[in-house]
Amino acid sequence: MRTIKTGLSVFVCILISFIFNRDTYVVSSITAVFTLREDMYNTLKFGRHRVVGNIMGRYFQ
Repeated sequence: MRTIKTGLSVFVCILISFIFNRDTYVVSSITAVFTLREDMYNTLKFGRHRVVGNIMGRYFQ
């Protein structure tokens, strides 16, 4: 099941990157793989931290 979840998250990241014409689809895919954890609670918690960190890093350089 983890393999399916990983493949689906990478596919969605690449799809969103192509829809918004972003060249950083590899970075978003790697982030999706690193964000996946052992259960849904930890995945969402870690994902929120990654999103906030990426936004702050992008706009407050």
